[in-house]
Amino acid sequence: MRRRENAFTLIELLVVIAIIAILAAILFPVFARARENARKSTCQSNLKQIAQATLMYVQDYDGYYLRPYQYQGPTATFHPNGTHAAGFYLDWIDLVYPYVKNEQAFQCPSEATISYHDCYGYMTWLGWRSEAEVTSNRGASDLVMGLDATDCYIQDGRLREGDRFSSRHMDGLNVAYLDGHVKWQKLNSLTYGQLRWDATESSTPPASRPMPYP
Repeated sequence: MRRRENAFTLIELLVVIAIIAILAAILFPVFARARENARKSTCQSNLKQIAQATLMYVQDYDGYYLRPYQYQGPTATFHPNGTHAAGFYLDWIDLVYPYVKNEQAFQCPSEATISYHDCYGYMTWLGWRSEAEVTSNRGASDLVMGLDATDCYIQDGRLREGDRFSSRHMDGLNVAYLDGHVKWQKLNSLTYGQLRWDATESSTPPASRPMPYP
């Protein structure tokens, strides 16, 4: 009686391994992209919370945007707990945290190398200015409040990708605007006028100049 052979031959085994390798090469980038899309969505939700919290602050403080930093006296409560040393300045995260009350909202899931304190940058020119003033040249839906960054401040003289901006989401970044909406976009789709409220075509650089500029 002939014995039934159930084992794979070497050729069959190599064919199976080759098929698995091909499928892995096709599917792994798809899975990685899906995971990054999920992270990007979480990041957008974070920025949305921060933007809405900032608008609540504006309502509470007579239409003025929160300062990038301000002196709070000998001691001041720091998010989410503890106190600063005497004479310390609070930054914008400290000021907006009471409206968010969620430390994770300040941590981009695609950025594990820096702390939640520096994941999102706030446009420093907003500080000490009123809502009416900063929207005098263009609408709130066209002015940037904050975005993916590597520092909590975005200063006028540091509007370069290598300095503060972070295109960490599939070569793009999430951007929050003054009306509270958030969207993903390429850095070069932003203009200087969107990042600086008083920019005009006669300013240096002009308002229509795409980012980053040299």
